[in-house]
Amino acid sequence: MKKSLLLAILLAGSAQIPAIAQMVQPTRFGLLAADAQGVLQLDGQPFEEPIHLERPDYTMVRFEQNDADVIFLRQNQGEECPQKFSIVRVTREGARGLANLGTCSSTAIVPEIDSQQTIRFSQPEAEGAGVMRYEYDSNGVMTETRDISAPSL
Repeated sequence: MKKSLLLAILLAGSAQIPAIAQMVQPTRFGLLAADAQGVLQLDGQPFEEPIHLERPDYTMVRFEQNDADVIFLRQNQGEECPQKFSIVRVTREGARGLANLGTCSSTAIVPEIDSQQTIRFSQPEAEGAGVMRYEYDSNGVMTETRDISAPSL
């Protein structure tokens, strides 16, 4: 009886403790993780240009792109902006990233890598105004093109 009561108290108490999400992603070059303040780090060291993650809890996909690991992180910023994202490039020399990308569309992006190691993905703009097309090449260069003739995805 005492064990059952103690177990019930522990379970009820644990339900009151909020879960703290922590983004952790192993790469070929070290461990990518967010600290308690949501600042992204590689092996415990912040990036040269800090990246602060709103909600460091979701890795979308990781690509191996020649001598780099490229990680897409979804940055769900609530109902009004469900699909912002960041891209982090990790190499032997360290890590750098691009933050706050995307159009806030609720349509999920689907990045794909081609034989030339270019990662491509698209995302519709708000209210069907067009589509943003992204290309992230093997040198870590992002190209964004707005296509107003394309229907929403």
